[in-house]
Amino acid sequence: MAAVAAEQTVHGVLRRLGYTPNGGMFRAVSGHIRRLGLDTSHCTGQAWARGSAAIKRRRRVARLVR
Repeated sequence: MAAVAAEQTVHGVLRRLGYTPNGGMFRAVSGHIRRLGLDTSHCTGQAWARGSAAIKRRRRVARLVR
Protein backbone atom coordinates (compact mmCIF):
# COMPACT_ATOMS: atom_id res chain seq x y z
CA MET A 1 0.00 0.00 0.00
CA ALA A 2 2.84 2.40 0.78
CA ALA A 3 4.39 1.78 -2.66
CA VAL A 4 1.13 2.76 -4.39
CA ALA A 5 0.84 5.91 -2.28
CA ALA A 6 4.46 6.91 -2.99
CA GLU A 7 4.49 6.40 -6.76
CA GLN A 8 2.66 8.10 -9.63
CA THR A 9 2.56 5.13 -12.03
CA VAL A 10 2.11 1.37 -11.82
CA HIS A 11 5.59 0.96 -13.31
CA GLY A 12 6.94 3.07 -10.45
CA VAL A 13 5.18 0.75 -8.00
CA LEU A 14 6.77 -2.26 -9.71
CA ARG A 15 10.24 -0.72 -9.53
CA ARG A 16 9.75 0.23 -5.87
CA LEU A 17 8.75 -3.37 -5.07
CA GLY A 18 11.81 -4.69 -6.91
CA TYR A 19 10.03 -6.20 -9.92
CA THR A 20 10.95 -5.79 -13.56
CA PRO A 21 8.24 -3.64 -15.17
CA ASN A 22 6.89 -6.02 -17.81
CA GLY A 23 3.40 -6.79 -19.08
CA GLY A 24 2.64 -9.76 -16.85
CA MET A 25 3.68 -8.05 -13.63
CA PHE A 26 1.92 -4.84 -14.71
CA ARG A 27 -1.38 -6.73 -15.14
CA ALA A 28 -0.94 -8.63 -11.86
CA VAL A 29 -0.13 -5.54 -9.77
CA SER A 30 -2.82 -3.45 -11.49
CA GLY A 31 -5.34 -6.17 -10.69
CA HIS A 32 -4.30 -6.26 -7.04
CA ILE A 33 -4.52 -2.46 -6.80
CA ARG A 34 -8.09 -2.58 -8.18
CA ARG A 35 -9.09 -5.58 -6.03
CA LEU A 36 -7.82 -3.93 -2.86
CA GLY A 37 -9.46 -0.63 -3.78
CA LEU A 38 -6.27 1.37 -3.27
CA ASP A 39 -6.41 5.10 -4.00
CA THR A 40 -4.81 5.96 -7.34
CA SER A 41 -6.23 9.47 -7.75
CA HIS A 42 -2.68 10.88 -7.37
CA CYS A 43 -1.39 8.87 -10.35
CA THR A 44 -0.54 11.00 -13.36
CA GLY A 45 -0.29 8.29 -16.00
CA GLN A 46 2.41 8.10 -18.64
CA ALA A 47 4.63 11.10 -19.27
CA TRP A 48 4.72 10.37 -23.00
CA ALA A 49 0.96 11.04 -23.24
CA ARG A 50 1.14 14.57 -21.84
CA GLY A 51 0.24 17.10 -24.50
CA SER A 52 -1.16 14.41 -26.77
CA ALA A 53 -3.67 15.01 -29.54
CA ALA A 54 -6.61 14.15 -27.27
CA ILE A 55 -5.66 16.92 -24.84
CA LYS A 56 -5.10 19.43 -27.64
CA ARG A 57 -8.46 18.46 -29.16
CA ARG A 58 -10.20 19.11 -25.82
CA ARG A 59 -8.57 22.55 -25.63
CA ARG A 60 -9.77 23.40 -29.15
CA VAL A 61 -13.32 22.33 -28.30
CA ALA A 62 -13.22 24.38 -25.08
CA ARG A 63 -12.18 27.46 -27.10
CA LEU A 64 -15.03 26.90 -29.54
CA VAL A 65 -17.58 26.57 -26.74
CA ARG A 66 -16.63 29.91 -25.17
